Amino acid sequence: MGELDEKKRRTLVAACHQVNRDFASIFSTLLPGAQAQLRPPPGQGVRVGFNGTWKESLSELSGGQRSLVALSLVLAMLLFKPAPLYILDEVDAALDLSHTQNIGIMLKEHFRHSQVL
Repeated sequence: MGELDEKKRRTLVAACHQVNRDFASIFSTLLPGAQAQLRPPPGQGVRVGFNGTWKESLSELSGGQRSLVALSLVLAMLLFKPAPLYILDEVDAALDLSHTQNIGIMLKEHFRHSQVL
């Protein structure tokens, strides 16, 4: 039983590291010059940095920034087990044009082997 628990823990840690890497990469593509990272338990949070200043809470971010954090996290989790097709509906509804263009750039860069509608 201990062996199985250890294998589960290692698998979870590896998954968290991969999702965190993809999350940071996607977020920095969507918002050039910004950084983001997930904090594993017990922190259970997200840190977002702008020009070297880290925001420790999502409440410190604007609505558009929170939308980009959420989109980055969802897409990072989708990259962990990629699918051949994704259908995204109005993911850019709350964003201005520059961020909408960055979404297109990010999808081309990170989802080369998938079709996105």
